[in-house]
Amino acid sequence: MPLTNNRGTSNSRPSSLHVVTGKIMYSRKATEEGWLKVKLDNGNFDFLHENVKLIVKGEKNARLYLLVASDKSNLIGQTISLQQENALKYLSSKGPMQKSASIKVEYVGKPVKTTSRFKGDLIQQFANLYVNGSIIKVTLNSLWPPKYSYSPIPAGVHKLMSPDNSHAKNAPTDWYRKAFSPGVITCNDIWFPIELNGEGGNSSRYIHLGNLSEGCVTVYDVEKWNVVYDYLINHRIPGTKGMYVGEITVVT
Repeated sequence: MPLTNNRGTSNSRPSSLHVVTGKIMYSRKATEEGWLKVKLDNGNFDFLHENVKLIVKGEKNARLYLLVASDKSNLIGQTISLQQENALKYLSSKGPMQKSASIKVEYVGKPVKTTSRFKGDLIQQFANLYVNGSIIKVTLNSLWPPKYSYSPIPAGVHKLMSPDNSHAKNAPTDWYRKAFSPGVITCNDIWFPIELNGEGGNSSRYIHLGNLSEGCVTVYDVEKWNVVYDYLINHRIPGTKGMYVGEITVVT
């Protein structure tokens, strides 16, 4: 760990922090859901996903203080802090690739009624998601007019944004993770917002795991979620302050 310093007799605590002001570090997940809890200067708490760029400001009272430099618009420019022991565990000098991720979604036929092992009978618009050499089954819509107003994502090239915040309150996904052996699914609460072509910002459509879609690109083969997650979380489009991870091409 780059922040450790075991040299010198004056440092009697093994694995203690050696603070280097201005050093760039990156966040790591602290929970299976995918988040790292940090303290703000005002005493409140917030959460970082992986690979948020942080700049070391200093250490005081066994806490490391860092400036948020990327990814989360509500935190960029703010100071956060971690307990020293957590800084050792959940910070790294290795960040994401400064390169746009590129994935593709291709519709598979017309909507069909199917029985989900998690959600029961639903009419699903299925598609194939091509990501990093893998082909993964996704659903693009499960709830249809006239009762619902949702529709599958349109054809085109759309931007993918960095994760925004937890969706556990309104759309919990932890039970997908718990249905498998530990480690098969991680970061289940990390959703990647989609910026639709011609529109600005989060369209309220996401890439996430699950068996029900309200117009999102929902990873139906949930046990393959981490193929998608690992690829996207490790990319950032250069020059966007980490706000965008890549592009998704949708073909009907």
